[in-house]
Amino acid sequence: MTEAEPAPEPGRPSRARHYACIHPETYKYFFAKPEVREIWQRLAAAYGEVRTEGGFGVMEIQSERFIFRATLGGNPVTVIRTRRCTPADVEALHRQIGFRETETTTMTTTNPTFQLDSMPVFLHDGGQATSLVGGPEFWATLGQRRDLDHGWLVTRATMTTDWDHWEMHPEGEELVTLISGHVTLVLDAAGQAEVRLELRAGQTTINPRGVWHRAILHEPSDMLFMTAGRGTQTRPV
Repeated sequence: MTEAEPAPEPGRPSRARHYACIHPETYKYFFAKPEVREIWQRLAAAYGEVRTEGGFGVMEIQSERFIFRATLGGNPVTVIRTRRCTPADVEALHRQIGFRETETTTMTTTNPTFQLDSMPVFLHDGGQATSLVGGPEFWATLGQRRDLDHGWLVTRATMTTDWDHWEMHPEGEELVTLISGHVTLVLDAAGQAEVRLELRAGQTTINPRGVWHRAILHEPSDMLFMTAGRGTQTRPV
């Protein structure tokens, strides 16, 4: 089920697992249109005030156990479980909204296609894959994000200039594939001579754990990275 599909019958909400979220066990709950206002009233009474972000077209409730989020239409409701959430909390929520879990009420969502260079993917240790929103803010705060500690970050970058920084991954190695172009990877391991590794289209290498590295471009290039990103560090060239 997707947001474009009809809502379920009154009194019989359904849900679908939402994979485009960094938090595990996140679901979208779908309600019959006449019930939506009452559902949000129940959530507000139990979990706190509804806040609206008009510029982003979003309504939200934040509580200790859950985050509830929807477009201003209120349906479906994305329910994010926080780290404090317990099975008992989930049962209480389901009683609040009249959801009864059966074999047919939990479905898998189908993600749309997307561009990996603007939406990186995080592969969790448990097997879940989550697409993320990239951009300058994402990269600027990547080293501080503890929610990306356990797994692998898969990214793609189209570059036209040399890197203006060094990068190092202390907790794991990094798989690098050059999709197109021509680059030289420069590796700088403390106490050792600098190593330069030339990559041409279709070639792959592995950046060792704990080794500073950067890329020098000989022509515009497209690169794919799979990184154990916990504790990633950068420094200027």
